[in-house]
Amino acid sequence: MEILIKNGHIWDGHRFFDGDIRIKDGLIAEISPSIAGIFHFTYDAAGKLVTPGLVDIHMHMRGLSGPEYDIPAEAACFPFGVTAAADAGARLGSPEIMAQIAVKNAVFVATRVVHDHLDVETTEKRLRQYDGQALGVKLFFDETSPHVTGIGILQEVCAFARQKGVKVMVHCNHSPCSMLQIVETLAPGDILSHIYH
Repeated sequence: MEILIKNGHIWDGHRFFDGDIRIKDGLIAEISPSIAGIFHFTYDAAGKLVTPGLVDIHMHMRGLSGPEYDIPAEAACFPFGVTAAADAGARLGSPEIMAQIAVKNAVFVATRVVHDHLDVETTEKRLRQYDGQALGVKLFFDETSPHVTGIGILQEVCAFARQKGVKVMVHCNHSPCSMLQIVETLAPGDILSHIYH
């Protein structure tokens, strides 16, 4: 089957340009300023953006983050062009639940902190329960939690993540320390969430 997407404003990951896209057997076969021919289906994308699927690196999906979150990933993603997402705070789910989600997915598992120290056993268990589908760990680094009082816990979580070969995501709303301290503690590739709160 051949499909033509005509007249789109195309984003290729580096730049925007106008053109047509020919799709053959489910794969992009050609991108050009103008493509002619006979196709099974032609879609006129004039006035529209044509992009690869977008990625949402911070959402809370039904069955993964916890009972207080009940967002069906497909309803929150597909209407907005998002085809891949990461759950930020996974602690309940499993690879079986993730396999049922139509959006390509991964997780940042929730760390458990007790009195300014990482509960290593619980955090390791959560990493194992996601069976290699965890991109990293997420720290709720917020002084509204009685268990978080300073930069020490973030340093501990970062050291743990480096040892495990995963990234760190930090929820920094109401942070107990400055953004500069947080950024200086994180490594390239780590994620700082809610920075404008």
